[in-house]
Amino acid sequence: MKLKVRATLKGGPGSGHFGHAGRPGKVGGSTTSGKSLNVPVRELDDGVYSVFDYIKPTADDYRKFNNAIDELPEDIKKLWTGEDGDTILAIMPGEKYYAKSSGNWVILGEFNQDSTIQHEFIHRIINQSHIIGEITSYNPGDHIWHHANDYASDIYNMLNEDLTMTLGHYHPNIDDWVDDMVKNGDYLQGYKHITNDIARDKALRVIDFFARTELW
Repeated sequence: MKLKVRATLKGGPGSGHFGHAGRPGKVGGSTTSGKSLNVPVRELDDGVYSVFDYIKPTADDYRKFNNAIDELPEDIKKLWTGEDGDTILAIMPGEKYYAKSSGNWVILGEFNQDSTIQHEFIHRIINQSHIIGEITSYNPGDHIWHHANDYASDIYNMLNEDLTMTLGHYHPNIDDWVDDMVKNGDYLQGYKHITNDIARDKALRVIDFFARTELW
């Protein structure tokens, strides 16, 4: 699937298994059409969930999940093909903000924010074979998100997490994308704050990855 990169470059290039609590704040200053992704979600027998100490989602859980991913920016939605099968949603009881993506599974705590749901679904998007198969060509540069750096011993997970966290701030206007990373982004490795120059560099590296792989 070849898509045109829509990020608006202004102001020059500048000086340049996942389990966690999720990222507070909002995703990407989203520019959306409100178009639904209609992600197929497969329900399993109750006993399958209990084997993993999960519980089956309620109708409200499914509604919240679908509403959150429908608010993702359109350029991120376009990366979703659904080619790897139905998504399986599960709830981790007794955990407020737990979140994890693994293969087709998205596991959420009982009170997750929309931003956490969106973050985990971006993982689901990146885990599609046509993207994860290209992940080693993604170059995150010298500045890795602190949480991504936790996976430094596993290059696939580290690159997946860094790409997901940068896309989590996506906006089609690169200045807004950079601004959201600076204002709402997590720490970089070593608990460093992200600067405008570093944020712009990270955004441009994501654009370069998707342009070279012809995914955008």
